[in-house]
Amino acid sequence: MTARPDRPLPTPELVARVAAAERDCMSDWLQAMAGLPGNPFGITIAPFGHATALVCRTIPAQVFNRVLGLTVDDRDRIPEIVDFYARNGASPVFDLDPYLVPPYWIAPNVFPNLVRAGFHHGAFHQILYGVPSDVVASRPTGVEVRRVEAEDADAFCWVYDQVWGGSGAVRVLLDHPRFRCYLASVDGSPAALGILHVASGVGSMANGLTIPAFRNRGCQTALLRRRVTDASKSGCDLLASQCMPGGSSQNNQLRVGLHIAGSKAWWVTAT
Repeated sequence: MTARPDRPLPTPELVARVAAAERDCMSDWLQAMAGLPGNPFGITIAPFGHATALVCRTIPAQVFNRVLGLTVDDRDRIPEIVDFYARNGASPVFDLDPYLVPPYWIAPNVFPNLVRAGFHHGAFHQILYGVPSDVVASRPTGVEVRRVEAEDADAFCWVYDQVWGGSGAVRVLLDHPRFRCYLASVDGSPAALGILHVASGVGSMANGLTIPAFRNRGCQTALLRRRVTDASKSGCDLLASQCMPGGSSQNNQLRVGLHIAGSKAWWVTAT
């Protein structure tokens, strides 16, 4: 059986583009935060061989404090990476890509080095990919999605504050050339948001969130569909996204045509 033409196989080459898109999205995001006067979020980004270490000292969220792209060739740099995070007052999450890290029975490997450094497997994280489409899908009744303009900035940040707080972390994206920010409203009330990062022909979808009172109204599906369409209009030939396994975010992304390429493993400190 051959693959459908609109569903490319998740080859190592394709997944490498997806992984690079996530790294570039997060690096651009944190660099925008670092550009605020005095670097108030305590942002630091550093390369370690093939790996990129992201630090956000004032926000301990895993997504802002990850080591992306670690390979077996970087295994001896793990103590150096751990020390880098300690010096910056943060704790790392090693985001291990199954396409880059060999299984435990193949030597050499990264897992013994992580265990010696005090880390253990803490969670899985899905890798999703898809193909942009210029087909405009219908929206749920009462839901409006628009790209954020100057007059929408406060409402966009207010939605972020209702879910995560600290909207300064997302306000920096509103004027960034690689980011497109979207606001979903339900019957005229701000309800949800989504972000699209465009670079190297890949549209990377990030940070879809909905205020609890407006969940189960179709906001995230509408936001995903808009970003799928806008990625096509921006010349992208590939979509990239991530989510935790089994939740509503995964289901929404599968419904709009994304596919699971595999699961990454998040390794965290034992303390």
